[in-house]
Amino acid sequence: MQNTAQHSGERLSDQPRSSSLLRFGYRSELAGPHSVPVLRAIGHSTWRNNQRYQITGHLTLQDGRFYQVMEGVAEAVALLSASILSDPRHHNIVVEGYQALSERQYPDWRLIGFDDIMPMSDLNAIDIKSDPSSVHYLSSIQKEG
Repeated sequence: MQNTAQHSGERLSDQPRSSSLLRFGYRSELAGPHSVPVLRAIGHSTWRNNQRYQITGHLTLQDGRFYQVMEGVAEAVALLSASILSDPRHHNIVVEGYQALSERQYPDWRLIGFDDIMPMSDLNAIDIKSDPSSVHYLSSIQKEG
């Protein structure tokens, strides 16, 4: 089963569309150890941010490698892609590209390959209106693990 971001019973692609949509894709490797707390932190921050900014697409985790495609309002995609490109948890980042869109191709947000790391109940508990920093969140769950 894949984790899928939805809220209020509607798909993210049903949200109002901007005339300026953008798709960003990349692949990278996880820097450092492939620990469950680190992967949970990445999954949680991705889930929270992409819901907040109404991003659709997917983040796939496979053997310590990430593959992500995100679609959304150009400003949000630019902000999130800049954050990813400067995130020290990623290395060997290969940008697949940016593409202007007339409409979204993905109906929602999915985390693929995270099911054993973070159950759906963990994702449903995330308050997307709060904004703990990833560093603060990461340090708090590393204390638990």
